[in-house]
Amino acid sequence: MGLALTGSNTYYIVVDGYGGDFGSYNLEIDIHTPVVVNCPAGGIPENEPCGTDANGGCNSIPPVFGSVDCGDTICGTAWADTNFRDTDWYQKVLTADTSVTWSVVAEFPVRIFILKGTSGCPPEPPFSVDASASPGDTARAKVDLGPGTWWFLVLPYTFDGFPCATGPHDYVAWLECAPPHKDPLVPDTAYTVCLTQTSTQQVIQIRLMTDNIGAGDSIQAAIIRLLITADRPGVTLDTTLATTFAGTALANWEIQVVAVDDPSLFHMQLNIGGLDFGENLNLLGSGDHLIANLVFSISEPTNFCVDTSLVNPEGFDNLALTTSSPIDYFPQWVGACCGPTPPPTPTTIPTLSEWGLIIFSLLLLATLVFYLHCKRRLAAPAPFGIFLLVLVISFYLSSGL
Repeated sequence: MGLALTGSNTYYIVVDGYGGDFGSYNLEIDIHTPVVVNCPAGGIPENEPCGTDANGGCNSIPPVFGSVDCGDTICGTAWADTNFRDTDWYQKVLTADTSVTWSVVAEFPVRIFILKGTSGCPPEPPFSVDASASPGDTARAKVDLGPGTWWFLVLPYTFDGFPCATGPHDYVAWLECAPPHKDPLVPDTAYTVCLTQTSTQQVIQIRLMTDNIGAGDSIQAAIIRLLITADRPGVTLDTTLATTFAGTALANWEIQVVAVDDPSLFHMQLNIGGLDFGENLNLLGSGDHLIANLVFSISEPTNFCVDTSLVNPEGFDNLALTTSSPIDYFPQWVGACCGPTPPPTPTTIPTLSEWGLIIFSLLLLATLVFYLHCKRRLAAPAPFGIFLLVLVISFYLSSGL
């Protein structure tokens, strides 16, 4: 337990057994030195008096936000008392892909969030990045973000223990921005391979082609969010880890993930991936790696299509890899459609010169018919037919077709 005591007073500590219990005990008394967080030179004051709500974001009616820019350092305060707490929301609009780091050090247990606010309150699911830290330690959230409105939050981790009466309870927050993380070398590619469909099963492989060879560039985490369609009923995905990752590069990773709401419902949103801590040397280096086997049971010939960009068009986490450095980056994606139906043959449209030949042939045919008709009915001399033929050819050449 902890108590705030006033100097020059005498305090008594009473220890007694409950209900007649007795025995030996150890009593330790430590002097707690409160953490003090000072505002650095150039820090921007939050200007929110304790107990008020000047930047409560979506927790305020109407919503109200502070602002933060890349490179800003904000000196703020927060409180938590009787099951209520202060939440400070700062807004930043990004115009391009950006790697951001939101860091906070506070005199209280602190929690921070990065939320997507492009559509206004409430924040857009499923995107949420958060971190926490003890007093005096730094909570840090780092992520690549796309263009749009983003909210950066600071709040006490608890709902009590930091009333205004014992404050102010200070924190310092700062936002760093940089170009988004990139693939270490040539962009990696995640892609699909369709195996031959049988009368009862379709297997679709998810593969990854990478050329990462540098120190710290081996892949130790992957997340792939897929959108899968099927054009026939009676289709079910086998979601067991043993089936999905059998014989794959992720087979021996410490954590494997297969997540789907309903393995028989289409359109299907499927999350697959995993994490390896590197202790068993299972990280992925350069090569063409099998990541997962998607095994579907079918009752009739069925066509499937697998994509990723349609799941969350504005998000950056549909397809993400993490290296042992660690660096997060986003490979290219090549989807595919699988099944018994071949892709449609493109319709051939005649070119301009081909249209010219077609028109010329029709005119020539019409001329010959007219010539023969005239020769039979009017006994037209042969030079007249030749004249008409030359006229048609001249028309064709002069038309430029």
